[in-house]
Parts: sequence; C-alpha cells; structure tokens
Amino acid sequence: GFNIKINDRVVIKQGYKKLIEYLNSKTDEGPSIYNISGGYKAFIPVITLMASFKKVPLIYIYEDSDYLIKIPPFPFQFDNSLIHKIKELLEFIDKNTSIKKENPLFKNIKYSLSTYEKQIFEYLFEEEKDEITTSTIGDILWDDYKKNQEIILIETTIPPEKKKVKLGSHNYDQQTIIFVEKIRNSKYVEEIYGDRWNIKEKNFVLKIEPKGSGTLLIRVPKSEKGCTLLLKTTGRNFRETKKISEILENIYGG
Repeated sequence: GFNIKINDRVVIKQGYKKLIEYLNSKTDEGPSIYNISGGYKAFIPVITLMASFKKVPLIYIYEDSDYLIKIPPFPFQFDNSLIHKIKELLEFIDKNTSIKKENPLFKNIKYSLSTYEKQIFEYLFEEEKDEITTSTIGDILWDDYKKNQEIILIETTIPPEKKKVKLGSHNYDQQTIIFVEKIRNSKYVEEIYGDRWNIKEKNFVLKIEPKGSGTLLIRVPKSEKGCTLLLKTTGRNFRETKKISEILENIYGG
C-alpha cells in the first residue's frame, strides 16, 4: 500500500518501515543482492543505507544498457550500545508512532546521553510540529536491533500422541519409523510428513523454509534408504525456525 505520491506523512513513514522490515527479513534468510534498477526513486536512498548496513552489494542496469554496475557496501560497523540505551524511547514510538518533544521520557533519555551520543542521537530522529519520530536511519538500526535480540521460542500445546504424522504409502525403513516416534516428543514439533528417499547429503538440516512457515526439511540419521522428513515447527519466523533447527540437530541429529 506504499505510494510516494500520497501526501500523507504517516502512510509514507509506514511504507518505509515495511520496506526496511522486508529487506531485513530477506537478507537474514541468506546471501543477498539488492537490485535498484526499477521502482520508485524514493526507495533507492533507503536501500543504499540498508545495503551498507547489512553488508549487501547493490546492482544497477541503466535502461537498455547491458553493463551491470555493482556497488560494494561501505565497510563500517555501528555500535548498537546507543540503541540499547534508548530502547525504551524507541519502544514508545513503535507503539504510538511519535512522542511529544516535551514528554519527560524523551527529555530524560536525551539528557542522560554523552555529548558524542547526542550527536548520533540527532540522526536517529526527526521532528515535525513538536512531534518526534524515528528517522529512516533510526528505523533501520532499531529494526536490526529487535531482530538480534534474544529469540524467545514458543512450545506446542499438542501432545506427542496427537501430533499429525503422515508418511504416505512409501515403505519407510525401520530407522525412520523409530526416529519419527522420537522427534514427535519435541516441544517445538507440531506435524511430521514423509518426503523424499535416497538423499545422499549428510547434513541433518537440509532446508529451512524462508517465508516464516516454521517448516524444516531434515534427513533421518542412519536411514538406510536416505529418507527425509518435513517438520512443521512452532517457529513464527526464519530466525525462530533456524534456532529450532539447531536445537533439534543437537538432540536428534546424532
């Protein structure tokens, strides 16, 4: 719903935030390249900032040209300690869109900062009609900070014996049958489906679905037929599902 032609500061602000969240989620899924050849010109400054911050190269092709321009990210590192210091203020703006300049929360947090921190602080916020909200740079840093906080996993409420298990009509080997009975006890596994056979890969986790579905493709350890299973987990996003995959591998991957 983002449209730069709309003369509505709040809608445009929300659009930029959604763009930042989208880029963050996609970049966290694996190696990325940002292509700025098309789309609104207003996107390009934000994507350029994100590219440098997330260490992602930019590519661009001009109209009918065959020459691919590649721009490497700028080699800098941001210290997130300031974001941690002003976390309460950023959370307030997240819930309320903005904060009054005279609000004690804003004034007290800003007053507590060092001279150097106040200089950086100014880049993280913007003011309009006595209302303070996050700037684009502030949005980028805050969204990244939230994503890198401690991951809190939820546990399934489905008892092991009531979890959906569907292996299909294939003749699975005994190792797979035994393994299914073990892994269905995991508090992070909700459903189990049979997948392919004759997998030659030795890794336990073969694939993590990138769209936040909480689905994992795993190889059954010691399976004579090289069987794999699809697991529907309690993961609500890629980071949670990846964390669950590491826990499952540690417990059941041997």
